[in-house]
Amino acid sequence: MEFAVKELPYVTLWKNLTALEEGYVTGLEPGTGFPYTRRLEREAGRVPKLKPGETRQFDIDVGLHTTTHAVRAVDERIKRIQNGRATQIDRAPSR
Repeated sequence: MEFAVKELPYVTLWKNLTALEEGYVTGLEPGTGFPYTRRLEREAGRVPKLKPGETRQFDIDVGLHTTTHAVRAVDERIKRIQNGRATQIDRAPSR
């Protein structure tokens, strides 16, 4: 999945652990904020505002990597982008 961080600066990894009979769902979602209440997101300055008639467009490219070579190439690209930075995990809403 590729997208412009300037347009979608936050990424949420979520999972739904309901009853086994209902199945298991997980998601990876880039966004303009986090899936918290609108109040929390507004307080944190993460609710974008559009003027009447204004629109915004986001481009997300999704690709499948079906060979070992392709997976390794993408892994190396990700490592270059990360540039040694640690992954940040927020387990509670940040303000």
